[in-house]
Amino acid sequence: MSQENIDFVRDSFDRWNRGDRPFDDGDLHPDGEVISNFQWEPYHGRDGFRRWMEEIDAQFPDWRLVADGLREAGASAV
Repeated sequence: MSQENIDFVRDSFDRWNRGDRPFDDGDLHPDGEVISNFQWEPYHGRDGFRRWMEEIDAQFPDWRLVADGLREAGASAV
């Protein structure tokens, strides 16, 4: 993953925290997944991301995404 991709992830987190969400399909990879501490199985794809977002918003009125650190890891950001 290039620095450009890491910057994209950071920018996406900043947008999210400013309330600029949900993202459109161009921002979400169709094969992406969200791993949550609140569910055993990951949320898969764009529909899974939206379901995760709706469930979190329903439970927590005010919350933020925070990246403690991002680094290149092949085609992924970790």
